[in-house]
Amino acid sequence: MALSQNANHQKNSLSVLFWGIMVLGFLLRIIVHLNGPLNFDEVCSWAFARKTPFMHMWQSALSDPTPPLFYALVHGMIRLFGENPALMRLPSLVFGILVLPLSYWIMGMGGFQKTERQAAMLIVAVSSMLVFYSQELRAYSMLACCGVLATGLLFACSEHPTTKNYLLYALSLMLLSQAHRYGLLLIPAHFCFTVLLKRWRLCGIVCVTSFLILVTIVLQMVSGNFYYSEAPDLITTWRGLGALINLLNVGTILLPEFFGGQPCPDAPYPQRALNYALSLAGLVTFSTIFFKGFSRLHHFSAIQKRLIFLLAICTGIPIMLAALAGPRL
Repeated sequence: MALSQNANHQKNSLSVLFWGIMVLGFLLRIIVHLNGPLNFDEVCSWAFARKTPFMHMWQSALSDPTPPLFYALVHGMIRLFGENPALMRLPSLVFGILVLPLSYWIMGMGGFQKTERQAAMLIVAVSSMLVFYSQELRAYSMLACCGVLATGLLFACSEHPTTKNYLLYALSLMLLSQAHRYGLLLIPAHFCFTVLLKRWRLCGIVCVTSFLILVTIVLQMVSGNFYYSEAPDLITTWRGLGALINLLNVGTILLPEFFGGQPCPDAPYPQRALNYALSLAGLVTFSTIFFKGFSRLHHFSAIQKRLIFLLAICTGIPIMLAALAGPRL
């Protein structure tokens, strides 16, 4: 009886911790900036999304580096609720919140315990970069959500090769390609994972889906409205590489910069102290969990090591490709 009560108490404590992290991530994403004025980049999103009728908006958005899917969601919010900044940012907020349970789900598939899954959630919750993009009227929060979903389904296919998982993974990869052009950087990482682990059927799924994505890209190229990056003419510099590393390491802790005469913040909050506090909290959280996990690496099971390998590939390869593509990418 005592053991049963202790087990129930521990289960309830873990459930409370799960929802506590969810609430923390939600609060960090709604305070200060969510209802603030649109910055320059957000004005561009608003200008596309507000166009009518719908097909005119869709065709116009094809000329933007961000595919029309995100603009279609914002278009629907505008038609339903008007042009309130907070409501227009709602899709970004929802996608940003969804990354938390998705990270918990992926860690669970890798055989990690609940406390370790919640540690992954905590990293996502306090990431200054993810907090910022969850408050911004841009597609990057959707990109993060779709990228995590596609990577999780790739791992599900690797461990449980069923027709259902294959179909879901293929659909998620198509969705990722339509979330943002940067999502294409993740596909080579998925391909390398399937080849290195000799998952040949899954590799075929990646290749076939990639071919279908390529067909849509070629069709857009033929029509003259395919853009991969906002700055395709830039080349890699050491300064740009350093900026990229800073961006991916602790999130952006810079003060707001100005483009086109309008504020375009590179940080979640206008207060410098808050940005430093959040960025350092994210760095300390990540470093603590990383080094603790690294010290226990020899204790991990085979499935846990495969998941870690997948996450390392899906982080490293896109970073290298982005660094080669240029500082703005």
